[in-house]
Order: sequence, then C-alpha cells, then structure tokens
Amino acid sequence: WPNGVSQNNRESVGSAAWFSVILFLLSVSLFSQSPIKIIYPREGQLLSAVDSSFIFGQVLISHKKLFINGVETRTSNDGAFIQFLPLAATQKDSSFNFRIEIQTRDSIVNFNRRVFVPIASVPLDRLEFDRRFTKPSSDVDLPIGEELEIQCRTIPGVNVVGFVMDSSGREEEILMNELRGMGMDNFGVAAFGTDHATAMPQVSGLYRGTYFLKREHSKKRIRFRVSYEGRSFEEISKGGISCGQTSVVIETTDLLNVARVAPGNSYYYFWPRDVRAFADGQTREEYRIRLNKNTSAWIPKNHVKIVSGRTVNSVVRVIRIRKEERNSLVKFTMAENLPFQISQPDDRTLVMKIFGATADIDWVRRENENDEIESARWSQLEDGIVQCTLRLSNSVWGYEAHYEGDNLVWKVRHKPKSAGLKNLKVCVDPGHGKDIGSTGPRGTQERQMNVEIASRLRKLLEKEGATVVMTHADTTDGLELLERTVIANSADCDIFVSVHNNALPDGINPFNQPYGPSVIYYHSQSQKLAEAILKTLVGKTNWPNFGSMEGNISVCRNGYMPSVLVECGFIMLPEQEEKLRDKKFQEKIAEGIRDGIKNFVNNKN
Repeated sequence: WPNGVSQNNRESVGSAAWFSVILFLLSVSLFSQSPIKIIYPREGQLLSAVDSSFIFGQVLISHKKLFINGVETRTSNDGAFIQFLPLAATQKDSSFNFRIEIQTRDSIVNFNRRVFVPIASVPLDRLEFDRRFTKPSSDVDLPIGEELEIQCRTIPGVNVVGFVMDSSGREEEILMNELRGMGMDNFGVAAFGTDHATAMPQVSGLYRGTYFLKREHSKKRIRFRVSYEGRSFEEISKGGISCGQTSVVIETTDLLNVARVAPGNSYYYFWPRDVRAFADGQTREEYRIRLNKNTSAWIPKNHVKIVSGRTVNSVVRVIRIRKEERNSLVKFTMAENLPFQISQPDDRTLVMKIFGATADIDWVRRENENDEIESARWSQLEDGIVQCTLRLSNSVWGYEAHYEGDNLVWKVRHKPKSAGLKNLKVCVDPGHGKDIGSTGPRGTQERQMNVEIASRLRKLLEKEGATVVMTHADTTDGLELLERTVIANSADCDIFVSVHNNALPDGINPFNQPYGPSVIYYHSQSQKLAEAILKTLVGKTNWPNFGSMEGNISVCRNGYMPSVLVECGFIMLPEQEEKLRDKKFQEKIAEGIRDGIKNFVNNKN
C-alpha cells in the first residue's frame, strides 16, 4: 500500500481499486464482444429490397457520434438507432456492406455488416440465364386446350426462341418476346409505403411466350436458345410439361383446407374435411380442382387424398332453416360433400355457392320462428353452381359451414343480446410464441410485448364482466395459427383479438411517413370492430393512425366471430420500442383495445 495511507483508508481505496478493475474488465468484455448490437439485418442476410433498406440496433458504449455509410445517425439516450440508406450491390456477387463508424471520446471504432441484395439485371458480358425467373420451374400437367406461360431471363435485346421437346425428339418452336418496363414485385412499398412511384429498378432481359396444349402427351421440357452477336447458348427448363395425365377425385383431409385462385396466389377458398372434387391438373406441390366449367382452384397435395368410386356432383333437393339460441342453421340436403364458397355483399347479406350442384329444390322449410333471417332465396346461378342468398334483419356476426354426413350445414351467428362487455366471451391471443416475431433496436422481442399487453387486456376485460379465453399465456407456447382460432371457435367466443406489434418490410423508409397503431380484419363483420379499436387506441397512445386494412391472414379469416389483429405500434422504431417497454404505457394500450371493443358492442364506433 502507498506510504501515508492509514489502515482505515486502505479498505476504501482497495474497494475503489477493485471497482475500477471490474469496470475496466467489463468494458474490455463489451469491446471483445462488440461495441454495437445490430438487430437487423443479420450478417449475410439476403434482403428483399433492391435500392434502399434500413438498419437498426443499439450502440453499447458511450459515444459522441454514429455514422453508417458516412451518414450521421441519431441515437437515443441508451444508444438505440435506426437508419435508412441506399443499397448498391456489386455486379460480381450482389454483396453490400453497411460501414459502421462509432466515434467515442478517445477513438473511432469501425466494422462492417455484410448483406446481399437481388441483382436487378444480368451483366451484358455474361452469356447465361437467371434461373430464378425460368418457367416452368417444376413439372406441370394441364388438360388439352389450356395455355401455359413459359418464361426465361437473360441479357436484354437479344433473340430468344423456345422449343418444346418430346421423348421422340420432335420440337415445336415457341415465339418469345422481351417484356418492356417489367417492374420487380414490390409488395412492401405497395402495402406499407407511401402512395407514390417507387425507385425500384425494372427487370430487363425478361422473355415470355405461350404454349398451347393441343394433345395428350407425357413430360416435355422447354429448351431456350439465345442468339447474340453470332454466338448462341441454351438452357433447359427445370420443369416439364404434360398434357391430360391428371384425372382423379380428391378429398380434403385437414381440419381446414385452403385453396388458391392460381399457384402461389392468394388463398380464396376455405373448406372443411371430407370435401370432394375433381382434379384435372397438377404441379409438383398442388392439384388443380375443376369447380365448374369456368372456375378452378389450386390446393396443396398434402391437404388431400385420392379417392375412388365417388362422384363430384349432386342434386340439392331441400333447404331447411332452424333458429337456435345464438345461431341459425341452414341445411342443404345433398348426396356428396361438394366444394363451396361463402361471400358477404354487405353487412346483412350472405351468399353461398355450391360447386358441382344442380338444384331440384321444391321446398325451403323454416322449422321454427326466426326473426333473424328475413329471407332465403336460391337460384341455379349457372351449370354446376347452386346459389343461396340469405338476407338478415341485423348485421352478420359470423358464420361457418361443415358437413354432417353428406348434408351441408351453414351456421350463421347473430349478435349477443348482452349490452356492454358483461357476459361477453372474448378470446385474447398474444401473437407469436415459439417464434419471437419482430425485434426492436434494443433487442426487445415482440412476443414478450404481446404477452404483457394481452395479460393487461385480460384483466381489464374481466373487470368489465367479460369472460376471457386466452389462447396461451407465455412466450414459449408453440401454437400454430389455426390452433388459435380453433380455441376461439371451440369456446364459442363472441370476439377474437390477436395482439401484435409491427415492423416494416425491407425497402420501406421509416422516416417518410408517420407510423403508429393499425388493425387488420378479413370479414366484413370485423371491419367496424377494427375501426372502433383503432380509434380508441390512437387516442390512448397519441401515435399516428396507420390505418385499418383488410388482410388475408389466418387468425382473421378463420374465426366464426368478429376477429381482428391489433398492431399496437412499431417495435422496430426506437422511440416506440422505448414506450412499449414501459408498464404504464402498456396499460394505456390495453385500455384502448378494451374501449374499442366496448364501443363496437354498443354500436358507438
């Protein structure tokens, strides 16, 4: 110990010395890991954006300034930040570096975050194809008379010809035309950006043609040939083309089976188990279902099985209507479990289309008094489609349809009689679980925020006299999306609310418009609930209104009651993430959702 230091002072000096050593070791430990935590994008990630994208995270050391790619970036008191920057990938390998510079009091810390971005064009000096755009990309089988789009991408401004080869070596030439001004798919900007033209680059060198299937044949492949400055090169499609090889009856096997209007497009048809239909085409992963002469749908092969000895048409002879406590049941007497579709032209009208059906309806029987259904009218809409239109005396509350034997039962739900939230049964779903959802710059996980807000919402609803069904109550539950609405449906809930927090897709500028709460719905009866919750939630948070929107998402479309998904705020924005972590602010959010539900039930929205 130094001379002149008393024994009493030695202990305090020693404690201070050890404290300094601990602080030094802690700072060394932080620097050995990283002086900065980058939440997004991950190292080596392939971004979906081409021209610009964001980067966010948290500086973990005391600092004066932060620069990313030379642009000064504002940080909050605890170092959280977000920045939006141009991307310029090299033509060589599509890599891009975010160059981060942290200026401390005594030094400058530098490092890179390397990501990859899509290449917007094929270099003119490369005689090659961009296989990401080749069609068909997998085997496809369609009936005679169908048109099939074929496509390839290579250097622009050249001569491209397609040839269909069969097993005998015969070839048929297909004219290929280069598309001009073909924009890249930019879903993020269309759905979340401002309503302005984007800076997304055009896809050059994209060539497209049409092959008409004229006769039955087994698999053929497309050969694409490019001629360029006296040279030529070729590419063979990964997928082959067959014609008329599929002719099977399929039956749905899952609790809920979804079908699309075209491969990879939006979900449009929603069927229960045991629905049967005729499949006349297929790709590697989907069957094409022939619903009637002019209508088809595509369903995943792992949702169906092939059955024999069954037909895919039926006569509808009788419609019976019966009122129960909260529901009206509409039963169609049939002989087969046929595909159907339900739509809502307005708040008080429901329309059922049954595909493969022929009407022989002499009787529409009302089994008991029913003041909820004003009228039920049927029609033979066209060959193979029987339509039934219900006109209700009050707004639709919800519906579902299933088969009991071969009879189709359509359950139409009516509004609860109770006023306010007392005796109302509400299903509250904390979004995510096994997956963490979005993450904030400080590392805040969305699933944790969702659980905390949902738990507060539950207590507030129960204080009002509501019965609350939670889909789960912790952050580790591995519930699938369909399981969440199954819980709500099985419990006969009156309202379903899924609690989430938002983030932006790649390429959206987080600074060019105000971001705040939004509410998503699918069915018409859920729109007013969404608008009511959004209005009160914006009032409670004092954040900008990001809007209500119709979204084709599982938890909104599969409930038998008004169902919404609430995006409380944008967890990826440092200022909103900080607020979301505050317990008092979480209570405000829960109050906003509760008040919106109450206003909806009381018709005050």
